[in-house]
Amino acid sequence: MAAGRGCAILGGVRVARDTSDLKRKRLHNIIEEMAIASGVPLPEVYVLEQESAINAFAAGHTPANAAVTVTQGALDRLNRDELQGVIAHEFSHILNGDMRLNVQLMGWVFGCSWWP
Repeated sequence: MAAGRGCAILGGVRVARDTSDLKRKRLHNIIEEMAIASGVPLPEVYVLEQESAINAFAAGHTPANAAVTVTQGALDRLNRDELQGVIAHEFSHILNGDMRLNVQLMGWVFGCSWWP
């Protein structure tokens, strides 16, 4: 399953690069800046519109198929510097291969649970 599809299944709405919403434009600009600075392809950008808490997550197996999802609460309540810090944290997951490791660990745990 593609990372973006997983984000959409969780209720994420994809943010287009040319969005007219100023908060989403700010989010997209921050993610684009981070992608350029870290040398990875631009991940897909999603927002969980119905979530008022401050949260974000990265999904995908590799930097080439990554997606970043941010809650509406993060967009509404964080200033640019704070949001940039949250996005930087998510990029650390992308760059360090945490997403791939998590999938491997889930497979290992699932495999162990079926061992007689």
